[in-house]
Amino acid sequence: MESIESLDRMILEVQRFDRERCVAYLKSARRPRLDFTRAYLDGLSLDRLRHVVLAVVIQGCKPPVAQVRRVS
Repeated sequence: MESIESLDRMILEVQRFDRERCVAYLKSARRPRLDFTRAYLDGLSLDRLRHVVLAVVIQGCKPPVAQVRRVS
């Protein structure tokens, strides 16, 4: 994430998502890997769905965690 301004823009964009767009985004997210059932997503309020989408977007902006080998 480059700046607070880009985070603000991202929040405002996600705020405009409707339910179907939230579900579609969560189903297509590559990072982090998610395994939400449709029934679970259908049970969430639109505000909660947007919150989850925003969390996924933020997590997806982080670089992947490198696997560290232990050196003896």
